[in-house]
Amino acid sequence: MVVIDTLRADHLPVYGYDRDTSPFLTELADQAVVFEDCRTPIPLTDPAFASLLTGTYPMRHGVRDTGYALAGHLPTLAEKMAAQGYQTAGFFSRAGLVTATGLGRGFALADDQTIKQSEVGHHPWYTRAGAEMWQRRADEVTDLAIKWVEDHRSEPFFLLLHYFDPHAYYDPPKQFRGRFDPRTTPYDDEELSSWWGAVDSLGTEISRYDEEILTVDHHLGRFVESMRLAGLWDRTLLVVTADHGESLGEHGVMDHGEWLYREQVHVPLIIRVPEESNLQGVRIPNMVRLIDVAPTILDYLGVTDHGSGLGNSDGTSLMPLLRGGDFPGQVLLLETENCPEGENDLLTTIGVDCEPPGVLGKRRGVVEGRWKLILGPTPGGPTVQLFDQGTDPGEVQDVSNRHPDVVDRLLEILHSSSGPGTQGTVDRELIERLRSLGYAD
Repeated sequence: MVVIDTLRADHLPVYGYDRDTSPFLTELADQAVVFEDCRTPIPLTDPAFASLLTGTYPMRHGVRDTGYALAGHLPTLAEKMAAQGYQTAGFFSRAGLVTATGLGRGFALADDQTIKQSEVGHHPWYTRAGAEMWQRRADEVTDLAIKWVEDHRSEPFFLLLHYFDPHAYYDPPKQFRGRFDPRTTPYDDEELSSWWGAVDSLGTEISRYDEEILTVDHHLGRFVESMRLAGLWDRTLLVVTADHGESLGEHGVMDHGEWLYREQVHVPLIIRVPEESNLQGVRIPNMVRLIDVAPTILDYLGVTDHGSGLGNSDGTSLMPLLRGGDFPGQVLLLETENCPEGENDLLTTIGVDCEPPGVLGKRRGVVEGRWKLILGPTPGGPTVQLFDQGTDPGEVQDVSNRHPDVVDRLLEILHSSSGPGTQGTVDRELIERLRSLGYAD
Protein backbone atom coordinates (compact mmCIF):
# COMPACT_ATOMS: atom_id res chain seq x y z
CA MET A 1 0.00 0.00 0.00
CA VAL A 2 1.39 3.38 -1.06
CA VAL A 3 -0.07 6.56 0.44
CA ILE A 4 1.14 9.79 -1.15
CA ASP A 5 0.36 12.60 1.25
CA THR A 6 -1.50 15.68 -0.04
CA LEU A 7 -1.87 14.31 -3.58
CA ARG A 8 -4.94 15.64 -5.36
CA ALA A 9 -6.01 13.27 -8.09
CA ASP A 10 -6.30 15.88 -10.83
CA HIS A 11 -2.56 16.62 -10.76
CA LEU A 12 -1.82 13.22 -12.27
CA PRO A 13 -1.96 12.61 -16.06
CA VAL A 14 -3.98 9.47 -15.29
CA TYR A 15 -6.73 11.83 -14.10
CA GLY A 16 -6.39 14.28 -16.99
CA TYR A 17 -3.57 16.58 -15.90
CA ASP A 18 -1.60 18.19 -18.74
CA ARG A 19 1.82 17.98 -17.05
CA ASP A 20 3.80 14.76 -16.96
CA THR A 21 4.04 14.67 -13.17
CA SER A 22 3.93 10.89 -12.85
CA PRO A 23 5.31 8.80 -15.73
CA PHE A 24 5.55 5.70 -13.56
CA LEU A 25 1.94 5.91 -12.38
CA THR A 26 0.83 6.46 -15.97
CA GLU A 27 2.62 3.25 -16.94
CA LEU A 28 1.19 1.46 -13.92
CA ALA A 29 -2.36 2.47 -14.87
CA ASP A 30 -2.08 0.37 -18.02
CA GLN A 31 -1.63 -2.68 -15.79
CA ALA A 32 -4.15 -1.73 -13.14
CA VAL A 33 -7.62 -0.50 -12.23
CA VAL A 34 -8.03 3.27 -11.96
CA PHE A 35 -10.90 4.48 -9.82
CA GLU A 36 -11.78 7.84 -11.31
CA ASP A 37 -13.70 9.20 -8.33
CA CYS A 38 -12.27 8.16 -4.96
CA ARG A 39 -12.78 10.49 -2.01
CA THR A 40 -11.42 10.82 1.48
CA PRO A 41 -13.85 11.49 4.35
CA ILE A 42 -11.60 14.17 5.84
CA PRO A 43 -8.79 16.27 4.31
CA LEU A 44 -6.34 15.82 7.18
CA THR A 45 -3.58 13.24 7.52
CA ASP A 46 -4.11 11.57 10.90
CA PRO A 47 -7.88 11.06 10.63
CA ALA A 48 -7.65 10.06 6.96
CA PHE A 49 -5.01 7.43 7.76
CA ALA A 50 -7.21 6.10 10.55
CA SER A 51 -10.12 5.83 8.11
CA LEU A 52 -7.92 4.11 5.54
CA LEU A 53 -6.63 1.52 8.01
CA THR A 54 -9.90 0.82 9.84
CA GLY A 55 -12.50 1.33 7.11
CA THR A 56 -14.44 3.66 9.41
CA TYR A 57 -15.36 7.34 9.57
CA PRO A 58 -13.63 9.72 12.03
CA MET A 59 -16.74 9.80 14.20
CA ARG A 60 -16.24 6.06 14.71
CA HIS A 61 -12.48 5.72 15.03
CA GLY A 62 -12.03 8.83 17.17
CA VAL A 63 -9.08 10.46 15.40
CA ARG A 64 -10.83 13.78 14.76
CA ASP A 65 -7.71 15.88 14.23
CA THR A 66 -3.93 15.79 14.59
CA GLY A 67 -2.94 14.24 17.91
CA TYR A 68 -6.10 12.27 18.68
CA ALA A 69 -5.90 8.57 19.57
CA LEU A 70 -7.43 5.68 17.64
CA ALA A 71 -10.33 3.92 19.40
CA GLY A 72 -8.95 0.79 21.02
CA HIS A 73 -11.80 -1.55 20.05
CA LEU A 74 -11.47 -1.12 16.29
CA PRO A 75 -9.36 -3.64 14.36
CA THR A 76 -6.90 -2.28 11.82
CA LEU A 77 -5.88 -3.61 8.43
CA ALA A 78 -2.36 -4.30 9.73
CA GLU A 79 -3.73 -6.31 12.66
CA LYS A 80 -5.85 -8.40 10.31
CA MET A 81 -2.91 -8.98 7.99
CA ALA A 82 -0.66 -9.99 10.90
CA ALA A 83 -3.32 -12.44 12.09
CA GLN A 84 -3.25 -14.04 8.64
CA GLY A 85 0.47 -14.69 8.94
CA TYR A 86 1.81 -11.68 7.03
CA GLN A 87 4.93 -9.85 8.10
CA THR A 88 3.87 -6.23 8.55
CA ALA A 89 5.81 -2.99 8.29
CA GLY A 90 5.10 0.65 7.63
CA PHE A 91 7.49 3.48 6.84
CA PHE A 92 5.77 6.77 7.64
CA SER A 93 7.14 10.12 6.59
CA ARG A 94 5.78 12.47 9.20
CA ALA A 95 7.08 12.44 12.74
CA GLY A 96 4.72 10.91 15.28
CA LEU A 97 2.04 9.94 12.78
CA VAL A 98 1.63 6.43 14.20
CA THR A 99 3.25 6.66 17.62
CA ALA A 100 0.97 9.52 18.68
CA THR A 101 -2.27 8.02 17.37
CA GLY A 102 -2.06 4.27 17.81
CA LEU A 103 -2.11 3.74 14.05
CA GLY A 104 0.93 1.51 14.38
CA ARG A 105 -1.16 -1.31 15.85
CA GLY A 106 -0.58 -4.50 13.93
CA PHE A 107 2.70 -3.38 12.37
CA ALA A 108 5.71 -5.36 13.56
CA LEU A 109 7.66 -2.29 12.45
CA ALA A 110 5.93 1.11 12.38
CA ASP A 111 8.71 3.56 11.67
CA ASP A 112 7.83 7.27 11.90
CA GLN A 113 11.00 8.50 13.58
CA THR A 114 11.97 11.30 11.22
CA ILE A 115 13.55 13.77 13.64
CA LYS A 116 15.58 14.04 16.82
CA GLN A 117 13.14 14.72 19.61
CA SER A 118 15.57 17.14 21.28
CA GLU A 119 15.34 19.44 18.27
CA VAL A 120 11.56 19.62 17.97
CA GLY A 121 11.13 22.64 20.20
CA HIS A 122 13.64 24.66 18.23
CA HIS A 123 11.85 24.17 14.92
CA PRO A 124 8.04 23.90 15.10
CA TRP A 125 6.41 22.05 12.21
CA TYR A 126 4.74 25.22 10.88
CA THR A 127 8.10 26.86 10.09
CA ARG A 128 10.10 26.04 6.97
CA ALA A 129 12.96 24.54 8.99
CA GLY A 130 10.48 22.57 11.07
CA ALA A 131 8.63 21.25 8.04
CA GLU A 132 11.87 19.78 6.73
CA MET A 133 12.66 18.18 10.08
CA TRP A 134 9.23 16.69 10.57
CA GLN A 135 9.23 14.80 7.29
CA ARG A 136 11.18 11.99 5.72
CA ARG A 137 12.01 12.39 2.04
CA ALA A 138 10.97 9.96 -0.70
CA ASP A 139 14.47 8.66 -1.37
CA GLU A 140 14.91 7.64 2.26
CA VAL A 141 11.48 5.99 2.47
CA THR A 142 12.25 4.00 -0.65
CA ASP A 143 15.70 2.93 0.52
CA LEU A 144 14.27 1.71 3.83
CA ALA A 145 11.50 -0.19 2.06
CA ILE A 146 13.85 -1.86 -0.41
CA LYS A 147 16.09 -3.02 2.43
CA TRP A 148 13.12 -4.32 4.42
CA VAL A 149 11.83 -6.31 1.43
CA GLU A 150 15.27 -7.83 0.92
CA ASP A 151 15.13 -9.11 4.49
CA HIS A 152 11.56 -10.48 4.19
CA ARG A 153 11.32 -11.60 0.56
CA SER A 154 10.75 -15.23 1.49
CA GLU A 155 7.69 -14.42 3.62
CA PRO A 156 4.25 -13.06 2.78
CA PHE A 157 4.19 -9.41 3.79
CA PHE A 158 2.06 -6.31 4.05
CA LEU A 159 4.11 -3.17 3.56
CA LEU A 160 2.88 0.43 3.76
CA LEU A 161 4.88 3.29 2.28
CA HIS A 162 3.93 6.85 3.18
CA TYR A 163 5.42 9.58 1.00
CA PHE A 164 5.09 13.09 2.44
CA ASP A 165 6.89 15.14 -0.23
CA PRO A 166 3.89 16.90 -1.88
CA HIS A 167 2.90 18.38 1.47
CA ALA A 168 3.76 22.05 1.93
CA TYR A 169 6.27 23.50 1.96
CA TYR A 170 6.77 22.59 -1.68
CA ASP A 171 10.51 22.15 -1.90
CA PRO A 172 11.55 19.50 -4.44
CA PRO A 173 15.13 18.21 -4.46
CA LYS A 174 17.60 19.63 -6.97
CA GLN A 175 17.17 16.61 -9.24
CA PHE A 176 13.57 17.62 -9.98
CA ARG A 177 13.44 21.35 -9.22
CA GLY A 178 12.80 23.43 -12.31
CA ARG A 179 11.25 20.62 -14.37
CA PHE A 180 8.04 22.64 -14.73
CA ASP A 181 7.95 26.32 -15.56
CA PRO A 182 5.49 28.53 -13.66
CA ARG A 183 2.41 29.48 -15.62
CA THR A 184 -0.57 31.73 -15.12
CA THR A 185 -3.63 30.51 -13.21
CA PRO A 186 -7.20 31.78 -12.88
CA TYR A 187 -6.40 32.79 -9.29
CA ASP A 188 -3.31 34.97 -9.79
CA ASP A 189 -5.18 38.17 -8.90
CA GLU A 190 -6.46 36.83 -5.58
CA GLU A 191 -4.71 37.52 -2.29
CA LEU A 192 -3.83 34.01 -1.22
CA SER A 193 -2.12 32.95 1.96
CA SER A 194 -1.09 29.65 3.45
CA TRP A 195 0.06 28.60 6.88
CA TRP A 196 3.59 29.50 5.79
CA GLY A 197 2.59 33.05 4.76
CA ALA A 198 1.43 35.04 1.77
CA VAL A 199 1.63 33.39 -1.65
CA ASP A 200 3.78 35.60 -3.88
CA SER A 201 3.59 33.48 -7.04
CA LEU A 202 0.88 30.86 -7.27
CA GLY A 203 2.27 29.55 -10.55
CA THR A 204 5.62 28.91 -8.90
CA GLU A 205 4.02 27.17 -5.92
CA ILE A 206 2.05 24.89 -8.21
CA SER A 207 5.15 24.05 -10.24
CA ARG A 208 7.04 23.14 -7.08
CA TYR A 209 4.08 21.05 -5.89
CA ASP A 210 4.05 19.19 -9.21
CA GLU A 211 7.80 18.59 -8.93
CA GLU A 212 7.27 17.04 -5.50
CA ILE A 213 4.80 14.64 -7.12
CA LEU A 214 7.36 13.85 -9.80
CA THR A 215 9.91 13.13 -7.06
CA VAL A 216 7.66 10.58 -5.40
CA ASP A 217 6.74 9.00 -8.73
CA HIS A 218 10.42 8.48 -9.54
CA HIS A 219 11.17 6.75 -6.25
CA LEU A 220 8.01 4.66 -6.34
CA GLY A 221 9.12 3.43 -9.75
CA ARG A 222 12.50 2.62 -8.23
CA PHE A 223 10.82 0.58 -5.50
CA VAL A 224 8.70 -1.40 -7.96
CA GLU A 225 11.77 -2.13 -10.06
CA SER A 226 13.42 -3.59 -6.96
CA MET A 227 10.35 -5.81 -6.52
CA ARG A 228 10.72 -7.02 -10.10
CA LEU A 229 14.40 -7.81 -9.58
CA ALA A 230 13.52 -9.71 -6.41
CA GLY A 231 11.01 -11.84 -8.34
CA LEU A 232 8.08 -10.56 -6.25
CA TRP A 233 6.23 -8.22 -8.58
CA ASP A 234 4.14 -10.82 -10.38
CA ARG A 235 2.49 -11.86 -7.13
CA THR A 236 2.17 -8.48 -5.44
CA LEU A 237 -1.07 -6.57 -4.97
CA LEU A 238 -0.28 -2.84 -5.16
CA VAL A 239 -2.61 -0.11 -3.96
CA VAL A 240 -1.72 3.55 -4.57
CA THR A 241 -3.80 6.29 -2.99
CA ALA A 242 -3.59 9.49 -0.93
CA ASP A 243 -4.89 10.67 2.40
CA HIS A 244 -6.29 13.92 0.99
CA GLY A 245 -5.76 16.54 -1.69
CA GLU A 246 -4.72 20.19 -1.63
CA SER A 247 -6.24 23.57 -2.47
CA LEU A 248 -4.13 25.59 -4.88
CA GLY A 249 -6.11 28.79 -5.21
CA GLU A 250 -9.53 27.30 -5.88
CA HIS A 251 -12.25 28.93 -3.77
CA GLY A 252 -9.64 31.46 -2.63
CA VAL A 253 -7.94 28.81 -0.50
CA MET A 254 -4.53 27.19 -0.08
CA ASP A 255 -3.57 24.10 1.95
CA HIS A 256 -6.01 21.53 3.28
CA GLY A 257 -7.92 20.54 6.38
CA GLU A 258 -10.51 23.27 6.77
CA TRP A 259 -12.59 22.89 3.60
CA LEU A 260 -14.50 20.12 1.86
CA TYR A 261 -14.29 21.17 -1.77
CA ARG A 262 -13.32 18.61 -4.41
CA GLU A 263 -9.68 19.65 -4.66
CA GLN A 264 -9.16 18.60 -1.04
CA VAL A 265 -11.16 15.37 -0.97
CA HIS A 266 -10.71 13.82 -4.46
CA VAL A 267 -7.78 11.41 -4.21
CA PRO A 268 -6.26 8.87 -6.59
CA LEU A 269 -6.95 5.18 -6.17
CA ILE A 270 -5.06 2.76 -8.40
CA ILE A 271 -5.14 -0.97 -7.67
CA ARG A 272 -2.87 -3.36 -9.50
CA VAL A 273 -4.13 -6.93 -9.12
CA PRO A 274 -1.48 -9.54 -10.01
CA GLU A 275 -2.14 -12.18 -12.64
CA GLU A 276 -5.58 -10.89 -13.65
CA SER A 277 -5.39 -9.64 -17.22
CA ASN A 278 -9.05 -8.61 -17.21
CA LEU A 279 -8.16 -6.01 -14.57
CA GLN A 280 -5.51 -4.20 -16.58
CA GLY A 281 -6.16 -0.79 -18.08
CA VAL A 282 -9.61 -0.67 -16.49
CA ARG A 283 -11.24 2.62 -15.45
CA ILE A 284 -14.15 2.70 -13.02
CA PRO A 285 -16.23 5.90 -12.86
CA ASN A 286 -18.27 5.06 -9.75
CA MET A 287 -17.66 7.15 -6.67
CA VAL A 288 -15.78 5.10 -4.08
CA ARG A 289 -14.34 6.03 -0.69
CA LEU A 290 -11.06 5.74 1.15
CA ILE A 291 -12.89 3.69 3.78
CA ASP A 292 -13.54 1.04 1.10
CA VAL A 293 -9.85 0.27 0.53
CA ALA A 294 -9.11 -1.94 3.55
CA PRO A 295 -12.28 -4.05 3.12
CA THR A 296 -11.33 -4.51 -0.54
CA ILE A 297 -7.85 -5.79 0.29
CA LEU A 298 -9.17 -8.22 2.88
CA ASP A 299 -11.92 -9.43 0.55
CA TYR A 300 -9.36 -10.07 -2.19
CA LEU A 301 -7.39 -12.19 0.29
CA GLY A 302 -10.52 -14.06 1.39
CA VAL A 303 -10.60 -12.54 4.87
CA THR A 304 -14.24 -11.86 5.70
CA ASP A 305 -15.88 -10.74 8.92
CA HIS A 306 -19.37 -9.26 8.75
CA GLY A 307 -18.78 -8.69 5.06
CA SER A 308 -15.77 -6.40 5.35
CA GLY A 309 -13.02 -8.27 7.17
CA LEU A 310 -12.94 -5.45 9.73
CA GLY A 311 -16.01 -6.17 11.81
CA ASN A 312 -18.58 -3.39 11.64
CA SER A 313 -16.73 -1.33 9.05
CA ASP A 314 -18.33 1.70 7.41
CA GLY A 315 -16.55 0.77 4.20
CA THR A 316 -17.56 -1.72 1.54
CA SER A 317 -15.40 -4.10 -0.47
CA LEU A 318 -14.93 -2.96 -4.05
CA MET A 319 -14.31 -6.50 -5.30
CA PRO A 320 -17.88 -6.85 -6.70
CA LEU A 321 -17.21 -3.68 -8.71
CA LEU A 322 -13.89 -5.08 -9.92
CA ARG A 323 -15.58 -8.30 -10.94
CA GLY A 324 -18.28 -6.51 -12.92
CA GLY A 325 -21.11 -7.30 -10.52
CA ASP A 326 -23.85 -5.13 -9.09
CA PHE A 327 -22.58 -2.34 -6.88
CA PRO A 328 -24.92 0.06 -5.06
CA GLY A 329 -24.32 3.79 -5.18
CA GLN A 330 -22.26 5.00 -2.26
CA VAL A 331 -23.01 7.76 0.20
CA LEU A 332 -19.99 9.65 1.52
CA LEU A 333 -19.86 11.54 4.81
CA LEU A 334 -17.37 14.38 5.12
CA GLU A 335 -15.92 16.45 7.91
CA THR A 336 -13.08 18.89 8.44
CA GLU A 337 -10.57 19.40 11.20
CA ASN A 338 -11.61 21.08 14.42
CA CYS A 339 -11.93 24.84 14.94
CA PRO A 340 -11.69 25.89 11.30
CA GLU A 341 -12.41 29.60 11.71
CA GLY A 342 -11.99 32.55 14.02
CA GLU A 343 -9.49 34.03 16.42
CA ASN A 344 -8.71 30.67 18.01
CA ASP A 345 -7.59 29.05 14.77
CA LEU A 346 -4.26 28.13 16.40
CA LEU A 347 -6.15 25.53 18.44
CA THR A 348 -6.16 23.30 15.38
CA THR A 349 -2.43 22.76 15.80
CA ILE A 350 -2.83 21.24 19.26
CA GLY A 351 -5.95 19.18 18.66
CA VAL A 352 -8.44 21.10 20.80
CA ASP A 353 -12.00 20.05 20.05
CA CYS A 354 -14.71 22.69 19.68
CA GLU A 355 -18.41 22.44 20.27
CA PRO A 356 -20.03 22.24 16.83
CA PRO A 357 -21.95 23.72 15.14
CA GLY A 358 -20.79 27.06 16.54
CA VAL A 359 -18.49 29.58 14.94
CA LEU A 360 -15.52 27.31 15.61
CA GLY A 361 -17.21 24.02 14.78
CA LYS A 362 -16.49 21.50 12.08
CA ARG A 363 -17.68 21.74 8.53
CA ARG A 364 -19.54 18.60 7.59
CA GLY A 365 -20.78 17.29 4.30
CA VAL A 366 -22.48 14.48 2.46
CA VAL A 367 -22.27 13.25 -1.13
CA GLU A 368 -25.09 11.24 -2.67
CA GLY A 369 -25.19 10.66 -6.39
CA ARG A 370 -24.82 13.93 -8.25
CA TRP A 371 -25.36 16.03 -5.14
CA LYS A 372 -22.89 17.33 -2.59
CA LEU A 373 -23.93 19.30 0.49
CA ILE A 374 -21.59 21.20 2.80
CA LEU A 375 -22.79 22.46 6.18
CA GLY A 376 -20.53 25.13 7.62
CA PRO A 377 -20.46 27.21 10.81
CA THR A 378 -20.10 30.97 10.47
CA PRO A 379 -20.39 33.90 12.91
CA GLY A 380 -23.89 34.51 11.55
CA GLY A 381 -25.02 30.93 12.02
CA PRO A 382 -24.86 27.71 10.01
CA THR A 383 -24.78 27.91 6.24
CA VAL A 384 -25.49 25.30 3.60
CA GLN A 385 -23.99 24.90 0.15
CA LEU A 386 -25.36 22.46 -2.39
CA PHE A 387 -23.51 21.56 -5.58
CA ASP A 388 -24.66 19.63 -8.62
CA GLN A 389 -21.49 17.72 -9.44
CA GLY A 390 -22.86 16.55 -12.75
CA THR A 391 -22.95 20.06 -14.20
CA ASP A 392 -20.56 21.79 -11.79
CA PRO A 393 -17.58 19.52 -11.02
CA GLY A 394 -15.55 22.47 -9.72
CA GLU A 395 -18.21 23.16 -7.06
CA VAL A 396 -18.49 26.89 -7.63
CA GLN A 397 -22.26 27.41 -7.97
CA ASP A 398 -24.36 26.96 -4.84
CA VAL A 399 -27.82 25.73 -5.86
CA SER A 400 -29.23 25.10 -2.38
CA ASN A 401 -32.11 27.56 -2.81
CA ARG A 402 -33.19 25.85 -6.05
CA HIS A 403 -33.38 22.36 -4.53
CA PRO A 404 -34.72 22.58 -0.95
CA ASP A 405 -35.95 18.98 -1.10
CA VAL A 406 -32.43 17.75 -1.83
CA VAL A 407 -31.02 19.90 0.98
CA ASP A 408 -33.58 18.50 3.39
CA ARG A 409 -32.81 14.89 2.42
CA LEU A 410 -29.04 15.32 2.73
CA LEU A 411 -29.37 17.07 6.09
CA GLU A 412 -31.40 14.11 7.27
CA ILE A 413 -28.56 11.81 6.21
CA LEU A 414 -26.11 13.89 8.23
CA HIS A 415 -28.41 13.83 11.23
CA SER A 416 -29.02 10.10 11.11
CA SER A 417 -25.31 9.34 10.68
CA SER A 418 -24.17 11.31 13.73
CA GLY A 419 -22.38 8.83 15.97
CA PRO A 420 -21.44 9.05 19.65
CA GLY A 421 -18.51 11.33 18.86
CA THR A 422 -20.59 13.82 16.92
CA GLN A 423 -24.08 13.56 18.37
CA GLY A 424 -25.73 16.94 18.10
CA THR A 425 -23.53 18.23 15.28
CA VAL A 426 -26.60 18.21 13.09
CA ASP A 427 -29.76 17.99 15.19
CA ARG A 428 -33.46 18.55 14.68
CA GLU A 429 -33.29 22.11 16.01
CA LEU A 430 -30.57 22.95 13.48
CA ILE A 431 -32.58 21.49 10.60
CA GLU A 432 -35.58 23.58 11.63
CA ARG A 433 -33.37 26.67 11.76
CA LEU A 434 -32.10 25.97 8.26
CA ARG A 435 -35.68 25.60 7.06
CA SER A 436 -36.44 29.04 8.48
CA LEU A 437 -33.52 30.45 6.52
CA GLY A 438 -34.89 29.03 3.29
CA TYR A 439 -32.36 26.20 2.87
CA ALA A 440 -34.89 23.43 3.36
CA ASP A 441 -38.63 23.21 2.88
